Amino acid sequence: MIASALGGTSEDMVLAKESAAAFLSENLPEAIFGAPKAGPAEQFLVVALVKDLILNPRSCSGGCLKTYRIWNNGERLEFLHETPVDDFPAALCAFQGRLLVGVGNRLRIYDLGKKKLLKKCENKIMKLFEVQ
Repeated sequence: MIASALGGTSEDMVLAKESAAAFLSENLPEAIFGAPKAGPAEQFLVVALVKDLILNPRSCSGGCLKTYRIWNNGERLEFLHETPVDDFPAALCAFQGRLLVGVGNRLRIYDLGKKKLLKKCENKIMKLFEVQ
C-alpha cells in the first residue's frame, strides 16, 4: 500500500532501504570527507575584527572571525579561514570544544569547518549592551 502510494513496488522499497543502510554504514576516510577538528593536542586562535565601529549609538559596517592554527607551542600561526559575521563580534569563549561568540544581540556557537566556522546554534538576547 505504501509502496504504491510512493510510486514504486515493494521490491523498490526494499532495495531503497538496503541502499540507504549500506550508504549510512559506509566508513568514509576522514582525511577526504571530514572537517578539521580540534583535538587534545591542537590549539586554535580566533581573532574578532570589526569594521567602522561606532560605540554610541552602537553600529558597524561588518565584522569577521579569523581562525588560525597554532603550531610548535605558539612559534608559528597558520591562517585557516575568515568567517564573516553580520554584526560586531563582542566576546569569544571556548565552550565544550566549540566557540561561543557574542555577535550583536545574539549568542552563537560555532564549530570548525574546512572553509569557515560553521554556525551550530544561535540565541537572541534582548539586552546585551545596556548603557546608562
